[in-house]
Amino acid sequence: MKQIIKKKLPRGFRHLFSIKEIRDIQEQIGIRFDQISFGHSLNSATYQPNQVIQSAFHPVSVSGYLNEENWLLQIHQSGFRDELLPAEFRVETKFKIVALLSAYLLRVVNSKETDFLRRPQLMVDVRIRNNQVEIAVRESK
Repeated sequence: MKQIIKKKLPRGFRHLFSIKEIRDIQEQIGIRFDQISFGHSLNSATYQPNQVIQSAFHPVSVSGYLNEENWLLQIHQSGFRDELLPAEFRVETKFKIVALLSAYLLRVVNSKETDFLRRPQLMVDVRIRNNQVEIAVRESK
């Protein structure tokens, strides 16, 4: 890990993963992020328990580019209002996102030149709808 960029969030806001959790993810996957950034709060919406879609936010994205022979990988977290991810959904959400990040990063690191990955990026969106966590991803090559 070469660089950590951390922005201070206002009270009541948080990032999905701590630095320790990101280090655990790196060890689990067997990769190293060259940059870890904790950004400003991106979503100040509130949890809506009586709505169909109770919350939606974008907590994390990963990206990378290939230099001469190694992938330089970055992870960026956006802050969100703490109430958007109620405590009962935190473990499940983190588990699902770690699984998605692991699969994606391993696919990038093990890619071949013919996969035409130039600047791969994976953006993760979390939505809680009808008391169920939904994880959606957007990917670019």
